[in-house]
Amino acid sequence: MFSSWIMSIVIIACVGVLLDIIIPEGEMEKYVKGIFSILVIFVIISPLPAILKKDWKLEFESLGSETVKVDENFIEDLKEDEYKNQEKNLSTLLNQKFGSCEVSVIRNNLGEIIFVIVDFKKTGISENHTNNINVDSVKEEVKSLLGVSLEQVIIYE
Repeated sequence: MFSSWIMSIVIIACVGVLLDIIIPEGEMEKYVKGIFSILVIFVIISPLPAILKKDWKLEFESLGSETVKVDENFIEDLKEDEYKNQEKNLSTLLNQKFGSCEVSVIRNNLGEIIFVIVDFKKTGISENHTNNINVDSVKEEVKSLLGVSLEQVIIYE
């Protein structure tokens, strides 16, 4: 393809030289040279349609036939970090609303929440001190934040 394109350009250049020699000077020479210039442009750009229609497929044969491998440990670490952040955020929100508490979220192997334990006992509040904690409102708050049922929320006062 490339060599035939070069040959076409060389032939059209030779024809141009011959036309310049043969055509007499005057009005006619301008028109012939103008038409010939258009013909030269068409010959030069003639390979473009073939190039543009060509399928541009990227083949990665040099990479071999290896498949992508998922790093399960990395994914598990990400999940654990997400769970810890969720537990920490829940603890912070409950501490702000209801006072000092510790929160533990118990999950199964699939990451689904089994229980949420909110412990107000471990916070150093003595038994003589009366707690004004509304257990139902704590459970409702946990339910709204994590989307669990009220039965899954365990409160230790």
